[in-house]
Amino acid sequence: KQQEILELSTLNNKAWQTLSDPYKRLEYILKAHELLLEGAKPQLPSDFLMEMMDINERLMEIDGAEQLGELTAEVLAIEGDINESIAGFTAGYEGLDDKAKENRLNEIADCYYREKYLLRIKESLNTFATRFGTK
Repeated sequence: KQQEILELSTLNNKAWQTLSDPYKRLEYILKAHELLLEGAKPQLPSDFLMEMMDINERLMEIDGAEQLGELTAEVLAIEGDINESIAGFTAGYEGLDDKAKENRLNEIADCYYREKYLLRIKESLNTFATRFGTK
């Protein structure tokens, strides 16, 4: 009985961790709808990829805290735009018909993959922030 209670408590803790983190919650929902498959290569829009390539190039050329701050602000603005898009796609979701829900979920999955791509850039920014002593 005590083992069962411990297992349920562990399950509840994992559920809480997933649902309280917006990124993990989004990932969970997309997996539940089979929109995130292991090893799948998402097709991100070319304009987004070009923008990320430009940011990556500028990241490699950073030579000071000021440039780092400017690039960080730009990345955070892009992240904010993605989050706004997700909020827009989820608004009124329950009232949609099945086809519209499917389309919305695909749009949300696209945002998820953009966010995931951006997360790698943010990790690089954090590495540079540590190097320049701004973190």
